[in-house]
Amino acid sequence: SGVGKTTAILELVPKLMARGFRVACLKRSHHGFDPTETNQEKDSQRLAQLAPSFFWGKDGLWDGRTLRLVRWTGSFNSWVERLAQQFDVVVLEGGKNSRFDKLELIESGRGFTESVCITDGLIATIGDVLVGEIPCLQRSRADDWIDFLERHWQADELG
Repeated sequence: SGVGKTTAILELVPKLMARGFRVACLKRSHHGFDPTETNQEKDSQRLAQLAPSFFWGKDGLWDGRTLRLVRWTGSFNSWVERLAQQFDVVVLEGGKNSRFDKLELIESGRGFTESVCITDGLIATIGDVLVGEIPCLQRSRADDWIDFLERHWQADELG
């Protein structure tokens, strides 16, 4: 919390779209989502101005554009899979325990340790913390993140 995930997403999404990717955003929280709460409302409006955005919390799935609950009885992973059928890239915030490829935004001084950072699907970190042999990308270089992802996706297609 407070490391700048939403800020990074707000920088990343327009750059992905400028490269021709169809993008959706999904923010997951173990807390409830309250669209009237100032910070959540601001985040939802900022994300929804960029791309279709959804918020997953203990009280259900919210559409970021309408700020209404979405009728969905499936799991978080099944919602991501549904979005992945409609979009080229689904940007997740808070999906650490999901089985999808991840870029983890971590910075020193935030209480992170290598054992905390290593999760299934971690393909790179963004920030200033090295985690084993996993590539570490600079925080201020969103275009480099996309270049890295494109190389990763091409390697997946070939492999």
